[in-house]
Amino acid sequence: MCVKKALKIFIFHALLCIVVYLRRDNLMMRISEAFHYASVLGLDYVSFVEGLAEAYGYTESKRLRGDIVTWSFFVRILRSIIKDLKEVSEYESTLKLEAMQSQLRSLSAEPILSDCLGLPEVYWIKSKLEQKGISVHVEFYINKKGLTTSFKKVFREETMADVARQYEGYLFNIIDHNLHEYLEKEPLELEILIQKMNQYLKPTAERIADYMANIHKNLLADHGYDIVFQNNGYIVTHGNPQFLGLSRLSPLLIVQP
Repeated sequence: MCVKKALKIFIFHALLCIVVYLRRDNLMMRISEAFHYASVLGLDYVSFVEGLAEAYGYTESKRLRGDIVTWSFFVRILRSIIKDLKEVSEYESTLKLEAMQSQLRSLSAEPILSDCLGLPEVYWIKSKLEQKGISVHVEFYINKKGLTTSFKKVFREETMADVARQYEGYLFNIIDHNLHEYLEKEPLELEILIQKMNQYLKPTAERIADYMANIHKNLLADHGYDIVFQNNGYIVTHGNPQFLGLSRLSPLLIVQP
């Protein structure tokens, strides 16, 4: 009886693993599609963020040109990604971050670790590197709580600097600092918030892209962020249990040889 019970448990977990990886593959496929449509549209950083705001349902499309169909596909994909990320099990979260650990061990180059990296920054870094003729493979893992603490727990380290040292890497913490300092404290009009994202997040993304291009290092981050409407204004935040979506994305960018 014990053997049968153990076998059932094993089969259950094996099937769950298959479902998890299929969902992860589907997630990465849709993010790749979103990046593809953004590239076809020739979106800059601000336009990508505007699409994200529309995907959250905060604004209606202002696009009246012939690219409205492609833009609609882009926004629809982002919306489906946000929706799916709102429903993630603890098992999926742990498994996926552990899978990131395994992937990191297989990579020889010491990585850059960014404390926070949103989907717009991932897109912008990827675009900048490809403009320089550098191919980048992008993977995403799930940090269910969208917090640095849950990321460090999986890596069994006290600080992000310790995680970086574990892989002989380099830590960028400017994006997370700027998010909390300039984009989260005070609710803003959406247009002003997007301008501040362009001012405080985009330059660091470009700096990271230049750094990756010069020394061909890979990049990972502990979590992303969400754009949230609260108290009659908009903020950028992560780890808020009521608004968890893209905060849960933990990206890994691998520079191809």
